[in-house]
Amino acid sequence: MSVAGRIKLKPLVMARDLAFEYISRVSGKSELKVFIPYRFRFRHPVYRQIYDNPPLEYSNFHRAKLAHCLQIKSIKKKNYLLEVFDHALTPFFSSRKVKKREMQPALDGLLEIYGEKECRKISLFSQGQKRMFEKWITDKTILDKITLVPLCWSSNMHIRQKPQKGREITFLFIASNFLSKGAEYVLRAWQEFCSRNKKGRLILVSHDIPPDMESRIERVRIIKQIPLSIELKDEIYSNSDVSIATTLTDGITPIEATSYGHPVIVFRAQHSEDFVKKENGILVDVPINFYDSGFLNGWTNFDDYLPAILECKRKGLFDDTIQHLVQAFEAYAGDKNLLKKHTKNAKELYDTEYDPRVRNAKLLSLYNELITK
Repeated sequence: MSVAGRIKLKPLVMARDLAFEYISRVSGKSELKVFIPYRFRFRHPVYRQIYDNPPLEYSNFHRAKLAHCLQIKSIKKKNYLLEVFDHALTPFFSSRKVKKREMQPALDGLLEIYGEKECRKISLFSQGQKRMFEKWITDKTILDKITLVPLCWSSNMHIRQKPQKGREITFLFIASNFLSKGAEYVLRAWQEFCSRNKKGRLILVSHDIPPDMESRIERVRIIKQIPLSIELKDEIYSNSDVSIATTLTDGITPIEATSYGHPVIVFRAQHSEDFVKKENGILVDVPINFYDSGFLNGWTNFDDYLPAILECKRKGLFDDTIQHLVQAFEAYAGDKNLLKKHTKNAKELYDTEYDPRVRNAKLLSLYNELITK
């Protein structure tokens, strides 16, 4: 960032920090008796982040005036804030396979939960998620409860990127599930990129890459350790420039990547436009995503969804996706100014969206509103 840019940004950062401090004081943290059940905290990294970055010392259930539920309603006889990280229907459908005959009763039950007077607010974290919510739920009294609270991720900006001078541009692809991350199409694009470009490397984290594909990939460092240790994760992020955060389902890998100051390449999904809204990455279209029109009509889980992916592949519908991925690789590899701009914007997006203090300021204000109203 230029000196002029730093001078311009510094007052904004100072004003933001003062606002965080002011909201924390005015909200009266010690008076906010809020209970949060952490039953899911070890199932997904996002719960770990929420657990590690609380806005206040949460109360026990009996003393609390408000409960903050994650994903599903998990309390009785108390006003609650229901925070949904995934889809409007997640609080019911994510927990198990739902048979066709069960769908309508399930939807009715979910609407009842959202419509309860004790459900004071429904917290979502992206505009894309809100649009998806409104697609399935039209009851105005429920929609009026929606509020946006950003997710957070501990800052990794202190993990310095190794200077690009002296090394090739390096892409990082953490494909924890080969099928759901659309890894086949990313790697086919990478093969084509390598055939047309002499420079560029890939770090691929994948424990289930098919052996025949593994043997064909060029200029790649393959890591099969899952989960990654903190030390290894920091090392691969510091030795790469751009994160490939693609998925054919849904996910929040772009948030972690942004916490390291990485630009991101993402597939179309419900949150994807929000993940690259600051010109900090490239959005690539796909012929299918888990929450497309087939959701509930054709599938409610990945096993039912996989045949639809394979049918798109059979018809060659991923061919455009592959070409757009090649273009994304070439854009970053061939334009250092674009890479520099998107890296700068990724860091600014983190400061304004995913810094835990941003989330906590919003939560404290929301708790205060719901408890005192």
